[in-house]
Amino acid sequence: TAIGFAKLFSSSKYFNGYLYGERAIESLDEVDQIEGSCLMISEAARKAIGNLDEQFFIFFEEVDWCKRVKAAGFEIHIVNEAEVIHKVSTTMGRYFEFTRTIHAQSAMKYFRKHGGEIGYNAIRNAMSKALFTRALFLVIPALLNIGDSRKRFAGTLAERRSYKEGLTA
Repeated sequence: TAIGFAKLFSSSKYFNGYLYGERAIESLDEVDQIEGSCLMISEAARKAIGNLDEQFFIFFEEVDWCKRVKAAGFEIHIVNEAEVIHKVSTTMGRYFEFTRTIHAQSAMKYFRKHGGEIGYNAIRNAMSKALFTRALFLVIPALLNIGDSRKRFAGTLAERRSYKEGLTA
C-alpha cells in the first residue's frame, strides 16, 4: 500500500488484503483481523492472550492483538448486524507527519516482535524503498500544490525518515 497498489488494484487480496480486497463486508465472516476502531473480544480470549500490547501507540495494536487471538486458537468474526460509523482521519489528518512517523515506528515494533531482527530489517528496507518511490510520484504534484499532495509528500518523507533511522530502543 505504500506506493498505491492497494488503490490501483483495489479488488486484489494480495495488494489490498488489509481491506479484504474491497469485498463486500456482508460477504465476510471469519477474518484474520479487524480494525481497532470497532473491535470486541470475549473475556475468555482476553484472559488467554492478555491485553493490548502497550508498546504500540495508535497503530498495530489491533494487528498484534488479532495475531495473538488467532495463535491462541480463537476465531475472529465480523458481526454484519452491527453498525458503526468511523470518520476516517478526522484527528490523524491534523497531525499527518507525526502520525506517519508513529505508524512507521509501530510497524517496526510489530515486525520485530513477530519476525525478529529479520522481520524488522525486512520491513525497514522494503518500506524505505517503497516510500522513496511514493515520494517520486508525489514530488511534482506537491510542487504544483495539487490537492493534498504537499501534506502527503511531507508525510511520506517523515515516514521514510523513521524507517531509515529505525527504532532507538
